[in-house]
Amino acid sequence: MIYSCGEIIADMLENNDDSFQFCIGGAPLNLAYTISSLGGEVKCIGNVGNDVLGHKIVDFIKESKMDTKYIYIDNKRNTSMSFGTHKADGERFFTFARKNGADYNIPNEFLKSLNECNIIHIGSLLLSTKEGLKFVNKLIKKAKRLNIKISLDINYRSDLFSTTEEAKSIYNKIISKCDILKFSKDEVQLFSGVDDVYQGIKLITKPNQKVFITLGKEGSFLLSNNTVYKEPSISVKPIDTTGAGDAFYGCVLYYIDYIGFDKFFEKEAIIRSAIQKANICGAYATTKKGALGCILNRYDLDKIYGDYYKKTNTIEDDF
Repeated sequence: MIYSCGEIIADMLENNDDSFQFCIGGAPLNLAYTISSLGGEVKCIGNVGNDVLGHKIVDFIKESKMDTKYIYIDNKRNTSMSFGTHKADGERFFTFARKNGADYNIPNEFLKSLNECNIIHIGSLLLSTKEGLKFVNKLIKKAKRLNIKISLDINYRSDLFSTTEEAKSIYNKIISKCDILKFSKDEVQLFSGVDDVYQGIKLITKPNQKVFITLGKEGSFLLSNNTVYKEPSISVKPIDTTGAGDAFYGCVLYYIDYIGFDKFFEKEAIIRSAIQKANICGAYATTKKGALGCILNRYDLDKIYGDYYKKTNTIEDDF
């Protein structure tokens, strides 16, 4: 079981005519939706406002057959929003509307059931507010006491911090406490101050941490115990890159939880197959608009994987 905890927001994505389209958003929800679509056990934990946007999000989660037990509706705060504008390559730049937002004021009730999960995944937007940071530290402290693996996607958004140095200081304290991490290539370069991503990631993480790095169209790699496992991506025509990293990482965490943390990382064939499948999930997520526009289920993923890599075996055959 994975608990995916953090920001649930309304993504307002720019259309070609300069209007904006409402989409479901928030990296922890995107990640949980991917895990659920693949057939994994996951609970999404987050907070939305008692408003039109909040109810649209909750209705979507219910329709997706995901557990809504720990999706809280806040009567005092509004649903947080992000506004995504286009870049020429399909990448988006996000500006956030989160003043007194519901997303970083998550109630503590779910902590009573934390022992039900194997992995707690933390949404990094929580780190940008004092309320969210206090909550994350409390969450990590309890997870450590219960020997639960802690996951963090860096997902850095410059709009949410006064300076890059402030962000680095906050992030580095949390990064040091995590078991599984995900960076983008740009984030490694920013946080390490080094252009070489392989050198840079070793400067900001520890050898015992499991670190996944996405490289865009070049693919991704895992750094584990000073060993690099790199796999190329597949070729698609991207329309919108929103949520691609969440789809990639959701697939990774699904397989880690499905196989078991220790078993997953002790066999190279499993690692490489999982990264290949995660690359497929990330690539396909860019082919439609919105973070959840094209999230693969397990059947479709296995079929694409088999067709692309000309393989008849599944990851199950490797363990």
